[in-house]
Amino acid sequence: MKTYTLLALLCLIAAPAWASHFLGGQIQAKNMSGNTYQITVVLFMDEGNAASDQTNSVPVCLGDGSTVSAVRAARRIIGQNISVNTYQFTHTYNGPGVFRITTSMANRTPMVNLSQANQSIFSLSTTIQNNGNLRNATSIFEPSPELWQVGVNQRATLSLRAVDADGDSLSYALIKPITNSLSTACTTPFAVEEYVFPNAVSSKGTYKLNAQTGELIWDAPTTTGQYAASILVREWRNGIQIGESYVETVIRVQDKAGSPSPIPPYEPAAETPSLVTGIETDTEPELTLTVSPNPVQSQLMARIRATKSTTATLQLLNLTGQIVAEKALNRPDTTHEITFSVENLPSGLYVLKANVNGQIISQKIIKQ
Repeated sequence: MKTYTLLALLCLIAAPAWASHFLGGQIQAKNMSGNTYQITVVLFMDEGNAASDQTNSVPVCLGDGSTVSAVRAARRIIGQNISVNTYQFTHTYNGPGVFRITTSMANRTPMVNLSQANQSIFSLSTTIQNNGNLRNATSIFEPSPELWQVGVNQRATLSLRAVDADGDSLSYALIKPITNSLSTACTTPFAVEEYVFPNAVSSKGTYKLNAQTGELIWDAPTTTGQYAASILVREWRNGIQIGESYVETVIRVQDKAGSPSPIPPYEPAAETPSLVTGIETDTEPELTLTVSPNPVQSQLMARIRATKSTTATLQLLNLTGQIVAEKALNRPDTTHEITFSVENLPSGLYVLKANVNGQIISQKIIKQ
């Protein structure tokens, strides 16, 4: 596909003059055939700001070194001066792999729980798996009008549930919104450190997300205004994570009819780490598994450490659960180091699983 790197960078440079108007959004991807994907950037905008009219294109980094300027294809009002803007195009990757698709623009709309929002770059990200027969469609989030009809001092139950066209399982996690810098717009986004979860503004009540259903309960907002809400939606197939999407939306708290709720004691919201390569373990703390490098191209080095001498078995599995490599460490020791050759494996996500005296510890591996 022809790239528009210069045009995209110009869009980024010009963006600050347009003022603040981004309320949230999501990047969606759908496999069309082979290595070709339909990429859709969905942005929620403040229609009370003329800058929304000027955002006719957005820069998108495809994760393979190319950048595209996506043109707005549709725009619809969904309530209270909020619009859904769709930017859509197709892109063909040169081969298999795991690709992180991102977009970054200035500036955010001011929020109660994000100081100096208009000085923070607004970013979105999604990860796709393009590997053999495994080509996932990312989940789709559609904001509900209930998000901007929350009553002050009233317990709010809100749905942040997404839909997955492939039927993959989804899980949900509270995270901070992500950001980037203009000079490194195609790098991996990072958390907005100035962000605080909505209930932390007044240090009252609770703000909890159900990891299985996507139901958010805010019990209860005590200050009116606009709040940024951000979640990470993870996709799972056969018990293995195959993708993740960052979703950001706005919650509007206002005076409305209804009886006030008793405000429970303040409880900090639980943020969940968002790295797709994070360690998952159900073992005791004294047992650890580390790998390097990750992502990997040819040689993967695994290290097991335990407080007591032990043997271990390591298995490298693909996303269908098939064992593609296996090694037994039969000599008891507190530290085991072993190397796997993965050069001939297809690009994609794998799981390295270690069985240490009946305890299972695992880590996701990205093969480039």
